[in-house]
Amino acid sequence: GCTADTEVDSIALVRQAAEQGVHAVMVAAPRRVPAEFSVDDFFDRVVSAAGPAFVMIQDAPTWTSSALGRDLLGRLVARHPQTVVYAKPESPLYVDATLAAASIDSLRVFSGIGGTTFLDALACGAHGVIPFAESAGRLGEVFERWPTESARSDFERLLPLLAFQFQSLEFAILCSKTLLGLSGRRLSPSMRMPSAPLSEMARRLLVEHARAAGVLPAR
Repeated sequence: GCTADTEVDSIALVRQAAEQGVHAVMVAAPRRVPAEFSVDDFFDRVVSAAGPAFVMIQDAPTWTSSALGRDLLGRLVARHPQTVVYAKPESPLYVDATLAAASIDSLRVFSGIGGTTFLDALACGAHGVIPFAESAGRLGEVFERWPTESARSDFERLLPLLAFQFQSLEFAILCSKTLLGLSGRRLSPSMRMPSAPLSEMARRLLVEHARAAGVLPAR
């Protein structure tokens, strides 16, 4: 993930990731694009900075205040068919956004929003999901067995945790790090965005949801 507040910071993150040999970089438009650049220009610069890495376009209007839309995605795929091969629509109107992105030939679409819309996204043509780490294994099992009833049942078991966690991006990351820590992972307590600590009630509910979902072992 190489999204940042400014165009300069985002491009720097893309270049740094590419130098480390990543398979793909995921980038949303920055909140502040210089007046002399359009959003198209920004993503052209992302492709240039990505080198051999693929690019995933993250359409996140809650971050940028405006959706990219199918036309812009189509232009980017047409100009960079060997590089712009993934999209992650995260609009609150996720059904229409997923359908629009999935209608573009050669573009592989992955759902976001913490995995809360995963089954709906699959029905709309998505190829997968980008979840938080602690739920990735469980959602992978759902994907492998979809569209069986057991897959739907497992997803519905997981959904209260996903919905609780994704109250905000900062809260979701804090919940994720908390659950990974409780699972025995050694993590830095630092956060990429400031966030208040979990209240006693929030932590209790998080753990209850995680145990019910099978993310943490039952007592």
